[in-house]
Amino acid sequence: MCRRELAKRAPPQDAANMVERNRYTPWDLNSVLSEPIGMDETAVQTYAPHGDGDEDNPITYHVITPVGLARTATLQQHLESHTDLSACRIKELTQLGAVYVRASEYNVRTSPRPIRQTAEQLQCHLPARTPIYVRVYARPKRHAAVTSFAVLSRTDLYVAVCKPGGIPAVPTRDNAVENLLRMTEERVNVRANSLCITTRLDSCTTGVSLMTWAEHSGEINAFLKQCEKRYLVWTRKSVREGVMLDWYYKRARLAAGALETALLRRYDGETEGGEGFALVKLVVESCESIEGGFVSRVRLVTGKTHQIRLQFAARGAVVNGDAKYDGMEGRIYGGVGVLGQDAKVIGLHAAEIRGRLRGEEVHIAADWRMRGDDPSCLDVECASQVATGVGAGTAGGFVS
Repeated sequence: MCRRELAKRAPPQDAANMVERNRYTPWDLNSVLSEPIGMDETAVQTYAPHGDGDEDNPITYHVITPVGLARTATLQQHLESHTDLSACRIKELTQLGAVYVRASEYNVRTSPRPIRQTAEQLQCHLPARTPIYVRVYARPKRHAAVTSFAVLSRTDLYVAVCKPGGIPAVPTRDNAVENLLRMTEERVNVRANSLCITTRLDSCTTGVSLMTWAEHSGEINAFLKQCEKRYLVWTRKSVREGVMLDWYYKRARLAAGALETALLRRYDGETEGGEGFALVKLVVESCESIEGGFVSRVRLVTGKTHQIRLQFAARGAVVNGDAKYDGMEGRIYGGVGVLGQDAKVIGLHAAEIRGRLRGEEVHIAADWRMRGDDPSCLDVECASQVATGVGAGTAGGFVS
C-alpha cells in the first residue's frame, strides 16, 4: 500500500467522526479501536483526519504500530514511511514541538500522555517489542517572533513583561516555541523551560504578564490572589460604572464554532449558576468617552481575564476587535450561538498589578497608547514600576 493510500485510510464511520471531533485527544482515538494498541496486527495504521476542505493536507497524523510488528527504523524513518511528510518537514515540525510519541502498552484512564519529541529523538530507533502511538500536528499554528516587548521588572522572585498581541502566553499543543514564555526566557537569558507563567493572558490580549520559577510559584500565586489587577477595555459602546456579577461556565471549550451550553448566566442573588459555573465579579471603576468609542478602567475581583470579554459582550459592549464574541453581542446569556475566530489584537489590556509581597509594595504597570481606531494600531509602552528591589514609579494609564 502506498503512502498516499495509507494516509487516507479511514477507520469505521463512527470512529472517523470521533477522530475528527477530538483530533487533539489520542485517548478518544484509542477508545474507538476494536482492540488495544498492542493488538497482534501486521501493519501500521495511519489515521489522518482532514480539515478546511483540504483532502490532500491532513491536519493531524495518528500513526499506530502494533506490538507484533518488527521495527528497526528511527522515528524519522518511521514517519517518512507512514505519512506523506518529507524528511525536512518532519524535522521542522519536531523542532516546533508538534511530534509526540507514546511507546508502551497504555490504558485510556491510567497511562501518561504521549511525550513531545526533540530533534535529537528523531534519530533514535523505536523499541522493537512495544506498541507505539505517534501523533503529528501537520499544520501547526505559527506566530511571529517578537523581541521588542518590554521587560517591566526582573527580581529574584519573578519576571514581569508587557505582552504584545498576537502571540500565545504559553506553549500550545502544536507549537512549543513561538510563545511569550519561551521568548521571555531568551530575552532575559535564563535556561529554557525554567520559567512558568502565572498570569495567562489570551493570545489577542496585551499587557502585564508575570512569570516565575517553580520554587517560587506558590508564593507568587498567593500574591496574585490578594493583589489588585486592573485592565483597560476599549469598546464602541459604553457600560455602566459599578459591579458586574455573573455565573461563568469554567469548562467551556472556546474554539470557534457552535456553542453547546451558555457561557454566562445572569446573577440574580438567589438562583445558583449550576454545575460547572462559578460566580465571577469585576468592578468598572470608570468609563470615559474618547474619539471612536469608550475606555473603561476595570478591576478584576474574581475569575480570569477572559471573563471580561464575556461580561462586556453580554451587556452589549463587545471589546473592540473581538471577533470571537462580536456575533453574540447582547446575546451571551441565551446560551446558543457561534463563536468566531480570535483576532490578532483586541482592545483589552492588562494595565497594572498592585499588592504587597514579602512586606513590600509591588506595583507593575504598562501604558497603552491608541493610534487610530483599529486594535492592531495599539502601541503598548513600558511604564515605570515599583517592585521588590526596584525603584518607585507611577501607574500606567490610557493615552489617546
